[in-house]
Formats: sequence, C-alpha cells, structure tokens
Amino acid sequence: MAVMFMVLAGEVSGDLLGGDLIRELKKEYPQANFWGVGGEHMQKRGLTSLFPMEELSLMGISEVLPHIPHLLRRRDQLVQEAVERRPNVLITIDAPDFTLRVAERVKQELGIPCIHYVSPSVWAWRQKRIYKMAKYLDHVLALFPFEPDIYAKANLGCTYVGHPLGQRMAKYMPKSIKMPKQEHTVGLLPGSRTGELKRLLPVMLDAFDLLKEKDPELKAVLPLSEERLRPLVMDIMGERADVNIVIGDDKYKALEGCRAAVATSGTVNLELAMQGVPTLVVYRMAPVTYFIAKRLVHIPYMSPVNWVAQNKVMPELLQGQVKPKAIADILAPMLNDEKVWLSYAKPLENVRNLLKGQHKPAENAARLILSYLPKPRKNKIAASAQQSFDF
Repeated sequence: MAVMFMVLAGEVSGDLLGGDLIRELKKEYPQANFWGVGGEHMQKRGLTSLFPMEELSLMGISEVLPHIPHLLRRRDQLVQEAVERRPNVLITIDAPDFTLRVAERVKQELGIPCIHYVSPSVWAWRQKRIYKMAKYLDHVLALFPFEPDIYAKANLGCTYVGHPLGQRMAKYMPKSIKMPKQEHTVGLLPGSRTGELKRLLPVMLDAFDLLKEKDPELKAVLPLSEERLRPLVMDIMGERADVNIVIGDDKYKALEGCRAAVATSGTVNLELAMQGVPTLVVYRMAPVTYFIAKRLVHIPYMSPVNWVAQNKVMPELLQGQVKPKAIADILAPMLNDEKVWLSYAKPLENVRNLLKGQHKPAENAARLILSYLPKPRKNKIAASAQQSFDF
C-alpha cells in the first residue's frame, strides 16, 4: 500500500516550502499519495487540495472573526478526512493558528506522527504555547538557528533545517553592496493578504507621491505574489504609468534596481535583505486586532530581519505611525544620499551571511520527516534520521 502524506499549508510562503518538500519526499516514495490543503506550487508537485488555500489566508482578529464558523467547519472536514483516509504522517506548514488546531485533533484521533514546518514566532510572543505543542507534535522544523533551544525547554524535538531563501535567492544576491546608479526606483511591497493590501497600499502610494514632488522622475516597483491579486490592486491604485506591477519571481530582477523599499513585515523583509535593499518596514493591523495585541505582545522588533540581526537594521513604523509623510521622510535620504544608503545597506550583510549557503532545507526537512516512516527498500535520504545538520 502506498505511503500517504497529509500536508497542510495556509499561505503563499508555506505553499513554496510545501512544493519543495513534496519534491524531495517523492524521491524516496515516488508512488506516495499527497493530499490536504495547498496552493499552486504544492498542487504542481502532486498534492490534491481539498479546498482553496486562500480560504486560510486570513490575519488579524477582525478579519478572522467573521470567518470562524467556516474555519471550524474546514478544520472538522480535514480531521474527518484524516480519520477516513488514515495517512501515515501529518505535515503542517506555517499558518499555526489553523494548522496546529488540525494537528492537535489528528493526534488525538489517530496518534500518527505530526510534524510542523516553520516554527511559530514563539521567540516573539506566547512562548508558553510550546508546552501545549509538545503534547501533540512530534517535531518542529525550524528556519532559524536560534529556535531549537527554545523548544528544548518543553522537551519538544526541534531541528534547524536551514532557511530556503539562501538557496532560492542565491542568483539574485549582489556580489557587493553598491547603491544602484540607474534611474531612481522605490519598491512598494504591501503584502499578499487582502487586508494588508487594503490597509497599506493606499498609504504607500501617497508616500510615493510625496517623494515624487521632489523627484518627478521617481518610479516604483509593486511586486505581487500571484496574478489573482492584480484586480484588487488596480481597484485601489487605478492606472499609473509610474508604478510597474511585477508577478512572482520577476520581482527579484525588478527589485535589483531599487534604491530603497517600503514593505510590510514578513518574509519579504528577508528577501530584501538578501538583495541588499535598504527597507522601511511598516505594519498596520485592523483596530480591534491592535487593541488586543498591544496588551498581549511586548516585543522589540516586528521584522524577522531585525530578529535575526538582534538589532533594528530595518527601521519600523507601526499602526498610527504609518503615515505618508513619515514613510516619505525615512525613504527620501535612502533614495538620495549614498552615505545614508550605505548606513542602512551595510548592516544587512550579517543577515545575508546567516541565511545564504549551500545547505538544502527541503532535503533536510524531508530527511527528518522520513525518519518517522518505515524505510523504503532503496532509501537515500533517511539514512541519518533526526541528526543535527551541519551547514
């Protein structure tokens, strides 16, 4: 009987990780069955998605609350499918508020190995949840080297497998840090969630217009993760000749010429750091979400780049601070003064050096997952189960 993998991802970044992971798992189990929830990258690798992944791409209390009944039905649906299909292992990828709730129920019902890929931000807030996670997870696959020590407190296995950006972006990283000399261009990166786009894109465009008052030749690059987001962006922005929309991996080439960027907090900050682009990080939650979060969360940084660097190498604006003039005031010297540009760009070297390298996170993650399954007759990856990986 073929090995069956239940795999759940809830957003674009997880879909990318899942696609690479399925590719590696198939090297050992070519006839394996993959089903669960995923986007286009996982489906191209052979995953059968039971419903569109976009249903889970929600963030913030005010966005999630109206959808809770539907999300609970989807959770119950996935648990019931697991009970009926009886997969050999459950792999949850990021989106912990949904995927870990499914994992908890599946562990109760089936007792199968449950492995979570991408540690929640327990280092930033709600660190005590690691003790609850230890009751139903068998292992956590971490993207950052400082994360395994946190889980040791709860006796929950956690392995640093490496960050995929180092491998994925190797060809896009400049060999040396130099301020682009061509036409002035700024990157606008409001995120891929509908709520993020609606809250951040208008204020980014207003800041861009303020910058253009002093530099009429200034242009902007607006990367989108998927083509499906274009209608929403066009509805917000309208037709603009000075804003170039790019889709998918085309953004990396487009961002090479950017002197600076303004971006929402998230993985995109790491991508910009890898490319050596000085970046202002902005984050604006729905009011209800912020009202609750500010009473629960006390963290020094929003951006993962600043967490990795343990220093605010990317300036940040939060909530009420996110205003066009405030954004323009920070971006203007980045765009026009080489000394200021270098003061922001140079500190990104440490982040780049930490994330880049020849390690293969998808292969390392697959090796760990396969250690929880019976070895196939010809097994190349799972030879050294649950080992520490050297990079």
